[in-house]
Amino acid sequence: MADSMHLLSRRLAQCLLFGTSFYFLILCPHSKVEESFQLQATHDLYYNGWFAENYDHFEYPGVVPRSFVGPSILAVLCHIITAALSSFVDWNPLQVQFLARFLLLMLILWGWFRLAASTNNSWRGTYFLILTAVQFHMPFYASRMLPNTFALGVILHAYASYQSRDIKRAAVGLVVATAIFRCDVILLLFCFGLNWLFRRQLTIVGALQLGITTGAICLFFTVTLDSHLWKYWVWPEGVVFYYNTVLGKSSDWGVSPWHFYCTSAIPKAMLLTIFLVPMSVVRIPEKIVSIAAKIVGRRKASPAGNIHWFDATSYQVLEYLIPTVCFIALYSFLGHKEVRFLFPAFPLLNLAAATGLERFHNLAFGRANAKDKPHLSIERTIGRYLYIAVFINCLLTTLLASLIFAHISKHNYPGGHAIRFLKERLSNKKNSITKVHIDVASAMTGVSLFEQRALPGVIFDKAGYEHQSFSRKSEEYSHLLSEDAEVAGFQIISTSPGRPRLDIRRRQIVTEDTIYVLERI
Repeated sequence: MADSMHLLSRRLAQCLLFGTSFYFLILCPHSKVEESFQLQATHDLYYNGWFAENYDHFEYPGVVPRSFVGPSILAVLCHIITAALSSFVDWNPLQVQFLARFLLLMLILWGWFRLAASTNNSWRGTYFLILTAVQFHMPFYASRMLPNTFALGVILHAYASYQSRDIKRAAVGLVVATAIFRCDVILLLFCFGLNWLFRRQLTIVGALQLGITTGAICLFFTVTLDSHLWKYWVWPEGVVFYYNTVLGKSSDWGVSPWHFYCTSAIPKAMLLTIFLVPMSVVRIPEKIVSIAAKIVGRRKASPAGNIHWFDATSYQVLEYLIPTVCFIALYSFLGHKEVRFLFPAFPLLNLAAATGLERFHNLAFGRANAKDKPHLSIERTIGRYLYIAVFINCLLTTLLASLIFAHISKHNYPGGHAIRFLKERLSNKKNSITKVHIDVASAMTGVSLFEQRALPGVIFDKAGYEHQSFSRKSEEYSHLLSEDAEVAGFQIISTSPGRPRLDIRRRQIVTEDTIYVLERI
């Protein structure tokens, strides 16, 4: 009976994580500039193949080259699924875009589920999935085409191997993530590599052999594919590493204080669940229950002094928590900081938080001693009250806050909302010559090649996209997507709100008019 209940709970936790991730995908179907390369590359590879000449990245290459490995995987999977379902679905570009993001979501969830399964079917794995589901960043970004998300998919499998004590496979996974998707994962590889060497789980010779062999295979694969598609020899993540680390150019995008991750990013990402992390190491829940039982006068209650602050579980958690903290500390030396840079840390922080919640679970629902039957001990009763209080305050409050964050984020894509409106507008105007100019702000906030392809017969122009001196000639265009409200010869037909913020006093999300859809008079 207990095993059946545990299996049901695990399945419900998996459904919860899928549900929140899928809901965020539906709520925010558009993409911002950080995801643009992977999204546009997926479009080009799906529609044009791997041997075309008219790729988007030739015209808009970005600051540094990025790898096509992730988009290639999604494009191939999209081809397989659309071909298999072509008899039932007449695929349009917006459906293909949704399918690509959904497939990425499923690949990421596969990693989360496998990591949860590596906890040997304990309640820890179930709580791990629940904690991840109620937070905002991990479910939200699971379907967003960032290099960090692609890397996270590989890292989750590496962590699952690590938890299963397959250290070599875990190391291979981290090398793959570093060489192909995110060069900064090398910091994580460094921290865990030292830990494995110190614990003699790897030898220096074995680590070198594994790293060189795996790295060479990855380099061959990524350099061959990416050089072909970029039309020059390139190792994308090597260029990124040189640009951001050696040249220090990442600071051009903003500098945050050294403590940003600890005082802002991690608390914002984990919210109240962060308080469960220290309880995975220190036996605070057991101490609280023991002291409370003593206060109410139960003589048989275990005195708090007899409960050690640390147990075997504490040291198991520290084994992966210390390298994770070291990774965060090393990354703090880099001036430019973003929450997504810490994606590799959150799975292990959540695993630690799940261990802390499991302590409360064991106090509340652990097997009672025979002498305590038919009544539960006072410690068990207090433990259940404490478990309920922690569950409600930490998990439900975090879920509520995450839903608020998601509805705020929905307004971060005014360009995407604007082009969807334009699609509806133009669907009623047949046989008319339409040329649309898309400005920088619109292109950065949701206008993708999938969205443009969904408007057949419409000519899109981004001329002047990278030139501030561009002067729009109104007579050339029938419509504009612009952050400028006043353009001679045009009238506003729709406004897309953006720049959202939460007004706590008024208890509502406040936005500003950001992107205007203009039509020639």
